[in-house]
Amino acid sequence: MERTELKPCPFCGGKAKFERPIGEEPKVECYYPSYQTEGKYYLVQRFFIRCDKCRFRTIEFAVKLEINRDDLSLKESLDNCNDVKNFTEKWNRRADAE
Repeated sequence: MERTELKPCPFCGGKAKFERPIGEEPKVECYYPSYQTEGKYYLVQRFFIRCDKCRFRTIEFAVKLEINRDDLSLKESLDNCNDVKNFTEKWNRRADAE
């Protein structure tokens, strides 16, 4: 499934896009649900949405993608990530929407 297009900025109508904080590199984190299981590895990256015209930006949100332990390749794509979908839906929601 492809990422939903972002609606224009609600304040000025400019083009909105996803951006990463300057100097922010993705981090690899490991979570061990219990001592008896092997940990899951995640690539964690922060993003925000910014308008190209008026420079309005949202708060930052973290995206956590599961990766393979052996070669650190992604098990899911950013386009299919629920965190990105949820944040896109929130940006695209407007007060007049029913």
